[in-house]
Amino acid sequence: MKKLTQKIITMGADFSTKKALKTTLNFLGIKPENIDKLYIELKNSFYRDVFKRISPKDKILFLPQCLRKQNC
Repeated sequence: MKKLTQKIITMGADFSTKKALKTTLNFLGIKPENIDKLYIELKNSFYRDVFKRISPKDKILFLPQCLRKQNC
């Protein structure tokens, strides 16, 4: 799926929004449950180098409620 998406981007598709990606992948017959996963993978790969350049002291980690300590 990642190779397919890279090929589509190379052809000029704009996946800057989740809606654009969903529309394209729905058109290609990709299962809806795979679209969110692919969107996250794409965004992570796009921003990985930028994130690496940020000093650890300047990063913030936000955790969803389900991953926080129950007694805090």
